Amino acid sequence: MADSFRSDIPKAEKFVHVVLETVVFIWNWTKRFRVSIQRWKKIQPQPDWTLPRIPQLDGLRGIAIALVLLHHYIYQMHPSMPDALSAILIPVAELGWSGVDLFFILSGFLIGGILVDAKESVNYYRTFYIRRVLRILPIYFFLVLLGFLLVELGAHAGGAMSGISLHPAPWRYYLTFTQNFYFARHSDVLSYLQVTWSLAVEEQFYLTLPLLVRRVDKDKLLAVAVGMVVFIGVLRSVLYWNGHINAMQSYVLPFCRFDSLFIGVACAMLMRNRSLFTRLQKYTKLLAAATIVLGCVFFYMDHHLWGRNIFLHTAGFTIVGLFYAAVMMLVLVHPEGVISRALRYKPLMSLGTISYCVYLIHGYVLVIIDHLLQMALRLSVFEMWAAILLGAAMTILLAQGSWVLFESRMIALGHRFAYERNETPEPAEDRA
Repeated sequence: MADSFRSDIPKAEKFVHVVLETVVFIWNWTKRFRVSIQRWKKIQPQPDWTLPRIPQLDGLRGIAIALVLLHHYIYQMHPSMPDALSAILIPVAELGWSGVDLFFILSGFLIGGILVDAKESVNYYRTFYIRRVLRILPIYFFLVLLGFLLVELGAHAGGAMSGISLHPAPWRYYLTFTQNFYFARHSDVLSYLQVTWSLAVEEQFYLTLPLLVRRVDKDKLLAVAVGMVVFIGVLRSVLYWNGHINAMQSYVLPFCRFDSLFIGVACAMLMRNRSLFTRLQKYTKLLAAATIVLGCVFFYMDHHLWGRNIFLHTAGFTIVGLFYAAVMMLVLVHPEGVISRALRYKPLMSLGTISYCVYLIHGYVLVIIDHLLQMALRLSVFEMWAAILLGAAMTILLAQGSWVLFESRMIALGHRFAYERNETPEPAEDRA
């Protein structure tokens, strides 16, 4: 046994050496990014008249991506850890899948609010879709192209490359944002960019929401949004209860998940209804009590996604969305409260700012680093934690670089296309 321990010492030393070199690399690049960030601040897009920036929401977005990282890096990888740490970390990581639902709430709230504020704009559709394309498509299509190249290299090179080329869905699904329909039918295959099912759901939602906001009277939009939440929740429940859809399908199909996005839109309408928002501010304690009740239901429900979990796949997803919406509204009506101040913690806000790229790349970065470490070190416990820590560090570093050098510039370009107010004068009343 002593001989075995001595044989592991060189491997452990090699592991420590690799970690230290990586830390030095990340530190040097971080210093370079500080210079780039100073330049980036000069090109930050200025907020337009559609929606002022709310810093707490960046913090909520940071919570959302942290939950996703915990779920994929800790809960699914399940590295060895002390029992005391496991008792705390694993239950939180198990809930991490719900970070996507928090993203849905924030997306519905922010994008829905922009559309409502700009609904009378003369260039309403053109500006919205130009901005959406510049925000979403460049990095997304770059990663799709990268995946295609890696698959081709894996098919022809074999060996080391074959371990990092995940099976992709047919490329037409990625190009048309319909990969969630493919994943719904092939739940047994780990696919490249599988996390983009949620991005597909959002893009499908935003094909129809601008038309709905434009055509429906502003005073009726709140009622329509609430009605759609109820309709979609009932539809998903009926389909799942009667066995017409399975667990994966209820999780990724658009007509099963639009309820969370509509909850976000409803919150945007509440913010813009002065009398209702004033009541929320007046009855903050009642809102806090509702948040606690929804949170208790959420935390104590069965969180296993892929089994026969009737409550989660019927009313459960809607309850999760309502809980996160209640937290968001509590933050908005009480901006100087303890939760709001915590969400303005700068590292959390920074993580929220780069969350889009982190979400897209975190899974694949982990696959690559885990594969390389297995080849280089062949250490079981050490290698697992090294892959997780290095994967998280490299993901955040790459996402920060993407934001500073690329994404923020695309957003700035998109904000050059401003919503133009309709200056057409109202017809004079006929006083004859």
